Amino acid sequence: MRHIVLTHCDPDHAGGLADFPNAQIHIGKEELTHALSGHWRYVAKQFEHNPRWKPYDAKDRTWFGLEARTVELGFSSEVLLIPLFGNTLGHCGVAVQQDERWLLHVGDAYYLRAELTEEDHPVSELAAQRADNDEWRRESLSQMSRLVRDHCGEFDMVGYHDITELPAQYPLLPEP
Repeated sequence: MRHIVLTHCDPDHAGGLADFPNAQIHIGKEELTHALSGHWRYVAKQFEHNPRWKPYDAKDRTWFGLEARTVELGFSSEVLLIPLFGNTLGHCGVAVQQDERWLLHVGDAYYLRAELTEEDHPVSELAAQRADNDEWRRESLSQMSRLVRDHCGEFDMVGYHDITELPAQYPLLPEP
């Protein structure tokens, strides 16, 4: 594997980096700074192999009204980091162009898609407790809700933890 684009460095997202020691790790600069600061939420041992970090810090365009940072992969499809700060101080979504549509992987910007429409969803309390900045997290949720409302036919969105977003061809349990 030559490239890994990370949404953030929580252990469940960055835990396998050492398995790909030669990969270029593309990440938002804010997240990398926070991850290497010794903050409690990150596991420093996961970075002892000295990953080949490539941080991105300056917006070079917008994407559906949001700041976007072009990820330099050399692919024909565009790949962008979309700041969705809050869960962590540098959390970014990853937008990938697929012909005329886009796929936005939001990582942990929401735990369940229901957070986009239900402000008092029970998982919101957990997300608020876990967030490095809950005000930023709520603003990111607001922006994602706007995207779904105003641009639903132009992109697909998927989070990391919501099992209801798994593609239908991958059932949760085998058929009896």
